Amino acid sequence: EGVPGNLSPLADTSTRQRHSPRWPRRSKPPSDEEAFSEEALRRRAEKQVKLAMQLTSMNIPSVTNYPNTFAGNAELTLDTMSAEAQKSFLRVARYEAETWIRKERQRWEVETRTAKRQAKLLDQLAEWREKKDKEEQMERMRLEELDRQREEQELRDRERWKKRGEELRQSLADWAEKKNQQASEKSQAEERAQKEEEEQRRQREAVYRKRQREKLVQWHQQKAEELAEKQAAEERRQLEEVDKKQSPARGRRKKKTRKRLKDSAKQRRAGNV
Repeated sequence: EGVPGNLSPLADTSTRQRHSPRWPRRSKPPSDEEAFSEEALRRRAEKQVKLAMQLTSMNIPSVTNYPNTFAGNAELTLDTMSAEAQKSFLRVARYEAETWIRKERQRWEVETRTAKRQAKLLDQLAEWREKKDKEEQMERMRLEELDRQREEQELRDRERWKKRGEELRQSLADWAEKKNQQASEKSQAEERAQKEEEEQRRQREAVYRKRQREKLVQWHQQKAEELAEKQAAEERRQLEEVDKKQSPARGRRKKKTRKRLKDSAKQRRAGNV
């Protein structure tokens, strides 16, 4: 069953066309006046006469080349029979009519009760269908409302998660920026500390080299003085020996030689410094 185009799917389904099966009912049985009237009884007796003639002709044995007994005779009817025979057939017809009318009335009563019961069942079924349709409509409306609420909730959840994601991304960006800044400051501080340490190391090395040079100079001076003193003592000793061995004439040359040796010793000391 389709839904008309001008009705929504939630429209009351009781407005839809329904086809309920119904049992076919025969006509109402006739009254006693109609069933037992002279005309009705005579029609029923005529049928009995025709049936009796058919049965009689069927019960007569057939003999080959034997003339048919009823050939050429006029058809037998109720009117052509004697009065006694007519009464007999009419009694049988009345008995059959009574039996038939009784059965027809019983049949009518059964069909009437069945029709009432069917009508009641159909009414109950229609009421149940209407109630069922209303329940289904209410259920559809409830489900649609739930779907709408679920969609709205999902939309709110998506918006909330979207906002939360943006906040997290912003927090992450701020944290990364702060982390980079801290790393840069730390790197700069380490670089400055390294430069300061390198400068201090260079200064320490310079001071150490200066002290070493001073110590070396002092050591050379001390060695030169010691050497000069030794040389001077050796020269004096040699001069004294020369003085003792040589004459006074050669004393003047010794003085010159002594003076030359002293000047040479001074020059050597100056060169060592």
